[in-house]
Amino acid sequence: MEGKYRFGPAVGPTVFYPIALAFRAGGVGLLPARAVMVGYLLLCAAVFYALTRYLAGWKAATIGALLLVVSPGVNLLFWGRQVIGEVPAALFFLAGTLAWFKTLEETRPRRRGGKLILAGIFLGLALITKNQFLLWLPAWCLLWALDRLYYRQLSHTDFALPLASATVCVAAWYMGQRFFLSAGSELAAANVKEWSNAVGRGMFTLSLQRMMDAVKFLTSQDALYGWCCRPRSTLPYSACAGRKRGSVGGG
Repeated sequence: MEGKYRFGPAVGPTVFYPIALAFRAGGVGLLPARAVMVGYLLLCAAVFYALTRYLAGWKAATIGALLLVVSPGVNLLFWGRQVIGEVPAALFFLAGTLAWFKTLEETRPRRRGGKLILAGIFLGLALITKNQFLLWLPAWCLLWALDRLYYRQLSHTDFALPLASATVCVAAWYMGQRFFLSAGSELAAANVKEWSNAVGRGMFTLSLQRMMDAVKFLTSQDALYGWCCRPRSTLPYSACAGRKRGSVGGG
């Protein structure tokens, strides 16, 4: 504290600043911090519903939102009340994804560009909230390449502009710490060290055991809790639907 606390890659300013404001308004305590995190949880569930409804209709959105809340593999109610970055980062990521999909319907170039920038800002906020969302970057580049090579539905700007605005968002936060805080050089060095440690611990570490554990989890009943069909049938269906050329989902 005392101006020296570094906002590390694991938990960003989108968590600490709202909680600091809650402490100022209601006093320092567990209840104000939990109230902020519950707000993030409710918004995350609402944006998840909105995104799913946009992609698949209200029936799928209702079922999906219920599964998001009750599935033990997600454990949203447990993680959502903790003062950590997972749920707030998921909120910003989902909001950015929803904004990006809706932007694809915009035909006016100026408004389309503004909405793409907004989508990138949301994605950038996800990155500074939780560093694991940096894995969005290779997935985004892969999606960009697939669209150019196979789907051919979008322009380079639809991918480049959100990526650029997300990069500016992240850079602005860390450069702001470096040049506008009295302990900026120490904070920058500490952030670089923590980012390096995070990458070394597993963000881009190729471990066969970790990959097998991830596959086992994703195909378990915990991850697919409440589904009416087994992973053997749902995963091939998703793969087949993804082959269809369409601007949204498998349409």
